[in-house]
Formats: sequence, structure tokens, C-alpha cells
Amino acid sequence: MPLDQAAVTPRRTFLRTLGAAAGAALGAPLLAPLAACAPRAGSAPDTTTTPAGGAASSARAATTPMRLGIQLYTLRAALGRDLEGTLAALSQIGYRNVELFQHHGKTPAELRALLDRHQLAAPSAHVPLAQFRASPEKVLDDAAVLGHQWVAVPWLEEKDRTADSYKRIAAELSRWGELAKARNIGMLYHNHDFEFAPLAGTTQTGWDILRAEADKALVKYELDVYWATKAGKDALALITGEPGRVVLIHAKDATAAPERKMVDVGTGTIDFATLIREGGRVGLQGVFVEHDNPTDALTTARVGFEHLRPLVS
Repeated sequence: MPLDQAAVTPRRTFLRTLGAAAGAALGAPLLAPLAACAPRAGSAPDTTTTPAGGAASSARAATTPMRLGIQLYTLRAALGRDLEGTLAALSQIGYRNVELFQHHGKTPAELRALLDRHQLAAPSAHVPLAQFRASPEKVLDDAAVLGHQWVAVPWLEEKDRTADSYKRIAAELSRWGELAKARNIGMLYHNHDFEFAPLAGTTQTGWDILRAEADKALVKYELDVYWATKAGKDALALITGEPGRVVLIHAKDATAAPERKMVDVGTGTIDFATLIREGGRVGLQGVFVEHDNPTDALTTARVGFEHLRPLVS
């Protein structure tokens, strides 16, 4: 189905201009006071250390907690205004994990120290395809400093959405996955909805090619359940249909069909309880809250945390 341009264009523009060392600071004030972000009683740092590696994942042990975090792209405006204050607010909400999308003008070591100061870990990061192509070794060296267990290619430009391009990208992901495995880091691909659209003159999709062509032991997926739902796909079937392949999900909610508007987690129609429960049985290891264009980013963060925290315990 057609891409939702209104929801994704800001991300496309951002990823096109993102530099290796820093992204643009988007300069907007914090959207909710810290008083609205009181910590949950008994919240504690997440000490999960399940290695991602490149090997196929097995079902998650019942005693191993699933990571709950937030993709920081959701808070890009607030981070541009006040990086440390926003991280402190997330920590106060109760988050112990974040997923990076840039380094905010910091060196990897500086950013790691800042996260440590606020009891935050960054087990995952989104890294543009162009940065991988320029220097996969640097991407992975930085990831090791930051403590990433996974790195994900998050977006493809329209020119890369052809059958030949998907095959090339699958081969690249496999090659980078081998490099990542040597550092005990997992290589991921993150979807939108265009991967599920039939390619010109065929019923085959980009998702079909990536799943078939990429090395199954070296390349896993971070399934964005909103975009899969937007494309008319069954997110649960995508997670459970190939055990061990989807290791992370992006949690953003959708209103009912046909509009399927993006909304805060827990306020729409997606059954996250079932996704997390069944996903955990087939290798799902982490859930990251996200909203591409939130009205109030810290409220989005808090609402998502409060809805999902009981589901990952």
C-alpha cells in the first residue's frame, strides 16, 4: 500500500542529512515538565546482558527480562534543546534503555558517560545505510564503545527500493553482520511499510527478498509493528512465522483500519500483550517505544512505558 508521506517525510529528510558524528539539533523546548515523569515505584536498572551476536536466537528463557526502551528519535526536538535534561526525564519515568539515532555532537565515549550518569543503556542504535557503506568498521567500533548489542539499518531511499537493490543490500547486511558478529553485536534491518509493497511487475516484495537473500544467522530484524500494520500485514505472524528472526520491535500504535493513524502506545488497536508474550517465546528480546511525530514527546514516552512495563515483566 502507498507510503504514509505525512508521517514519514520528516524522518526521511532527517536521515538523508544525518552526519556520522552528529545530527542537526532541532531546537524545541521540553514538551512536558519533569513533575509529570515521576519514577515507577521499585524501578531499577535493567541489567540484561543477553548477547545479540549473529547466531539464530532461541526462545527467551522465562527468567530473562525483556528489554523495554524508547527510540530517541521520538524526542529529537527535546534532545536538541536539552540533551541531558531529556535523558534525565526518561530516567525519571523509569526507562533504563534507549535506542540511539545519532550521537548528538558527542564522541561515543562522551555519550556513553552521559547515558551512564542517568542510569541508561543503549543496547541498540539506528545507523543510516550511507554510514555503513562509508565505513562499517567505524560504525561498529563506535557501537562497541557505546555498548550496543544491535545496530540497525533504519531506512532506504526510493532509489534503493528495487529488486536488484534489495539483493545488494541483503548481501551488504550479511557482510556487515559478519563484522558485527566478531564484536558480539547483532546486525538488524528496520522496516517501514514500503518493504511490503509488491515490486513493479511482480508479486514479490522487498521484505521477501531481504528475508530470502540475507544470511539468516547474521541478519535479524527490528519489526516496526505500526508500519507492518499500516501495510496491512499481521505483525504477530511476521514475528512468530520465522522463530529467532525478529529480535526487537518498535512499539507504536495504530487506530482502526482503514486510516490506521499513528498514536501513542496503548491508545490504539495493536495488541501488544499478545505480540510480546508470543514474541518472547520465539526469540524477541526487546521492545522500543516510538512515535514519529508526537504532540508531546515526554507524554508519549510516559504513556508507552506505563502500558508496556507490566507486559515485559
